[in-house]
Amino acid sequence: MSQLIAIASGKGGVGKTLITAALSVLLQRRGHRVLAADADMGLRNLDLLFGLDGSIHYDAAQAARGKCLPGQALLPVEPGLDFLPASQKRTWERIDIPSYQYVLESLSGSYDYTLIDCPPGRDGAYQAATALADEILFVVEPSPSSLRDAAKVMQYAARQKRFHYDVILNNFYADGVITPDAAKARLQTGHVAGLLPHDDG
Repeated sequence: MSQLIAIASGKGGVGKTLITAALSVLLQRRGHRVLAADADMGLRNLDLLFGLDGSIHYDAAQAARGKCLPGQALLPVEPGLDFLPASQKRTWERIDIPSYQYVLESLSGSYDYTLIDCPPGRDGAYQAATALADEILFVVEPSPSSLRDAAKVMQYAARQKRFHYDVILNNFYADGVITPDAAKARLQTGHVAGLLPHDDG
């Protein structure tokens, strides 16, 4: 049975999609079968990181509408790593959510891990993208706006009784104004899955 992990954030531009791609490749290289699903409807970018721009014929929204079989929307990235693209034309307001979730759930059964690149924020799109997840990873960067928005989304998750979540501190500077300890204190969490330092290279 696949473990579904949603990668989310309070705001865009914090490295969520890059982390989704990197974790997908890391798990695949460790011998796991991985499905990477882009759930940022209308604003997909995960295909670019996998080098699949221009290769998409069907997407998850089309599979949800019955325009193709779920498996026809998959694209191979590497042996053991497949990609399920989001729609570039339809936003979440035009997606039948139960049908999308059926597509994702039916496909994920063939994988050890399913990583879901979620849209930022905590609106209906976030709820739809994270509904099936066993765990949520919130990506946070060292900026006041990222910390504030992440704190709001984490509070929302707690109110929804979604307690299986962790934080990834991304792009933190060694001598930055906002330190990892300060970020953890601001977020009021000890659930830190990883710290990724800033890299000038």
